[in-house]
Amino acid sequence: MKKLALLLALMFSLGTMVACGDKTTPETTTTEETTAEEVTLKGSAEGFGGPVEVEVVKSGDTITAVNVVNHSESTDDIAEVAEALETLPAAIVEANGTDGVEGVSGATYTSNAIIDAVNAAE
Repeated sequence: MKKLALLLALMFSLGTMVACGDKTTPETTTTEETTAEEVTLKGSAEGFGGPVEVEVVKSGDTITAVNVVNHSESTDDIAEVAEALETLPAAIVEANGTDGVEGVSGATYTSNAIIDAVNAAE
């Protein structure tokens, strides 16, 4: 029951981000300055269901946030996909990059797409 509630909360959050997101994001990497020191980088990579788009917020050389802003991955059918979308961005922030970050078993394509999109944004 807790997993279902968590999955529904995650889907609502992702749906909100996607609904408010910029659907015309190009697949090339772009850079926008948000403050004098903080920079938001955008990247995209191919997942199982289509492109996975991320935003990487950096302050100097430190990654302060990774957000999956758009994807077509199947969170309803495969619980591991929802887990990858939730846990990998936090793991990348904690590691300050993708080196040593392991994907989620059962969601290999999604995991690789998130990691590749972050690498493309750097």
